[in-house]
Amino acid sequence: QGLQEAGEMLGACRTVEQLIVIAATTPTSFLGARLSWISRVDKNGRIAMAACSGDLNPEMTHDSEKCIMAAIQSRTPRIVADILADGPNPECIKKARQCNFASCGNFPIMIGHECVAVLSILSAEAGSASVVVDGAVLMEVFCRQVANVWERCRTEEQLIKLSRATMQSPAIVLIATADGMIDYVNPKFTEVTGYSSEEAVGKPCSILKSGEHSGEFYRDLWQTISSGKEWRGEFCNRKKNGEIYWEQALISSIRNATGQITHYIAVKEDVTVRRQIAQQLVEAKEAAEAAARTKASFLANMSHE
Repeated sequence: QGLQEAGEMLGACRTVEQLIVIAATTPTSFLGARLSWISRVDKNGRIAMAACSGDLNPEMTHDSEKCIMAAIQSRTPRIVADILADGPNPECIKKARQCNFASCGNFPIMIGHECVAVLSILSAEAGSASVVVDGAVLMEVFCRQVANVWERCRTEEQLIKLSRATMQSPAIVLIATADGMIDYVNPKFTEVTGYSSEEAVGKPCSILKSGEHSGEFYRDLWQTISSGKEWRGEFCNRKKNGEIYWEQALISSIRNATGQITHYIAVKEDVTVRRQIAQQLVEAKEAAEAAARTKASFLANMSHE
């Protein structure tokens, strides 16, 4: 029952930081450990205490580092059933006696092959009477629960970041289903096209067609992206109000876990003004060249006269 309640508390967490605090403090209640803490592991394999169930002597965590590192490297729990008999060094044994700790356990929290943290517990009892030894199986189950929630929280946090980045992006972002139906548009899409998200989602991408491109143009595009390749190019599309605009686009496929294409994502930039400026420059250049030719012809005629 204690483990079930602990699992419910873990499941309520929405961030990794919340999870770490709950996971670090829970073993003292459901298991009866004297003290518990979590050491987080960074990408370089370094550890740092992230949360603790109470006042923890920094020297005790320092003395536990070897066992914690052993748990990380072996990816299995490292238990010292009797610190007073099997402590790593005399100083550690002395500190354990002073602090009334007799056993310790270090349990890795694994996501796949990655050790993201180690949950350490200390008990006042030694040997088979220790909750560290007696509760080792429960601790392993608990750590698997922590790992599952950790992975979920991490995924949710990444999705939130991605969502914010997409929502705030200066580029137009459109996601379509494999059959070409609009599934998502960001605010920039609405700003440029005039279609709200409610108006666009569920509609075919063809609502933007301007009629400027041939059927062959679109067949080539769909053949490219449906084969898993990226398509880069420029579109001439039509806004909700009928106005024509140009956009530069990068379209690529999104695959599921089995490799099947489920969606396409288009990241686009409105280049209408850029094209207009480029056209104006071309026209100005042509006008200047025509004026130069006229002047040259005029001067030539004058010299003959």
